[in-house]
Amino acid sequence: MESDSSDPGIQYEAHQLEARFQSWKGNYQEAERLYGALLSERPADAELRIGIADTLAWNGWTRRAGEKYRNLLNGKTAPAAWVGLAEIARWRKRHGEAEELYSRALELQPDHRQALEGIRKNQREAGPELGLRGSSFRDSSDFDRDSLVARYDLFRGHPLALRTGAVRTRYRQADDRQVYRTVLPLQATWKAGPVFSGAAGVARNDYSEGPDSTSYFLHGFLAPPAERVRLRAGFDHYDMIDGADPFGENFYNQALTIDVVALGIDLDEAWAGLTLRFTGRLTWDIDLARADISDGNERGTGFSRISYRVPARDQVVLFGQTYYQEVNERTLLYFDPVDFLSYGLGARWEGERGERFRFLLEGTLGLFPREEDLLGGQLRAYAEWDLGESLSFRVTGNYLNSPEERGAFGESYKATYLGLGLVKQIPLKNRRTAAPAGKAGRE
Repeated sequence: MESDSSDPGIQYEAHQLEARFQSWKGNYQEAERLYGALLSERPADAELRIGIADTLAWNGWTRRAGEKYRNLLNGKTAPAAWVGLAEIARWRKRHGEAEELYSRALELQPDHRQALEGIRKNQREAGPELGLRGSSFRDSSDFDRDSLVARYDLFRGHPLALRTGAVRTRYRQADDRQVYRTVLPLQATWKAGPVFSGAAGVARNDYSEGPDSTSYFLHGFLAPPAERVRLRAGFDHYDMIDGADPFGENFYNQALTIDVVALGIDLDEAWAGLTLRFTGRLTWDIDLARADISDGNERGTGFSRISYRVPARDQVVLFGQTYYQEVNERTLLYFDPVDFLSYGLGARWEGERGERFRFLLEGTLGLFPREEDLLGGQLRAYAEWDLGESLSFRVTGNYLNSPEERGAFGESYKATYLGLGLVKQIPLKNRRTAAPAGKAGRE
């Protein structure tokens, strides 16, 4: 976006449009550089400072963006600054705080479009949600799993949120033996301010064969204000036929055999992890974790991903990654090899079309130097259509091709998953303003 005019005012406006354009495309580092150059010419221009704050917020630097927004809460930029703070609160799922911040913007400018859009979306995200999903899992070991899930989320806009429902699952092995599992779970999440959050859940498992069981988990997350470090710890108690969260979409086979149900095997797993993020022209994520399992196993994992966001309308990310796992002792209950190493190259494409359709596509090609077959990969797809004001249809698909393990099963492992669901959101009425709201804004 170049200007042939020698008029300084026109050139300045052209450079400002270029900064906005780069930010819109996702080229946030270039947008921040352009805004900085413009500020050196007009340091008193508050609109430029709003642009820098928006750029930081959209790039994930919400703490830095929040500081800049708070410095702009006086004068003509105040409505935009209040909206920026509200968006950050909504992204963090602090819906009560977001409602108040949007309302502050509307008190100053009742027709502020982004505030009206944001408060409408916040009402939807904070209200109760009803979800129904059917899913099917198939793999090359002839292990089938078909599930029906109904869930109801309460108090999503509050520090303490609840989720309940029911799950009915059919498991089938190659010998056509079938086991049915009925689960009645109750889960809670707690957000104690911006730094700490926790989750807990309990589920009663009723099996058509073998003893019934009770599964539960306890997770804690600590995110220091630096935005680059996150600590987490948790405790899970589960049987090997599935994980501790029956509501989750499970892309993998977590049981070698249904016989573990009849044996009444229960496992306890305590784990802790550390996540680091470094952001510049490239983003580098590092995740380290350690787990201690009651059957005598200890598992250590390490994950590293370097990613680059392509300047584009949609979120297009190219990445390279490596994953390592080591288990100090192998038992027959694990698919995972004792020592596992993989390198991968992949891409992720996420975007919207119109106001009612959202999608995500991700593919990874993996190199496995310690396995018999060197190559494998995974494909994942997600799509969501809004069928009405607060009703949406969701589709999730996953394909996994894992190479042969040396000395293990003697063949590669393949698995497919398909999930179809309906989600009904029940918007909360805004308590602070009755201003009409527009369509949902940017996530």
